[in-house]
Amino acid sequence: MVSSKAIVASRIGGIPEAITHGVEGLLVDNRETEVKDAIERLLREPELRLGLGEKAREKAKRLFGQERMIRQFQRLYEGTK
Repeated sequence: MVSSKAIVASRIGGIPEAITHGVEGLLVDNRETEVKDAIERLLREPELRLGLGEKAREKAKRLFGQERMIRQFQRLYEGTK
């Protein structure tokens, strides 16, 4: 996500919590044909690919950026005193 790449991922586990279909990437059922079709779509539609990649980067920075991670670790360590 932080590399500004559009994501193709399966709708399993916690992935749908991290990636919103059509916003940061494309979520598919865990079938070879759906994965292939999603990748081909990104190859055919560069504007979609670039837009999803940019949104993925924004979300990664917002959720896992350095400042936020520092604050979370500070809270964690302060809570253990």
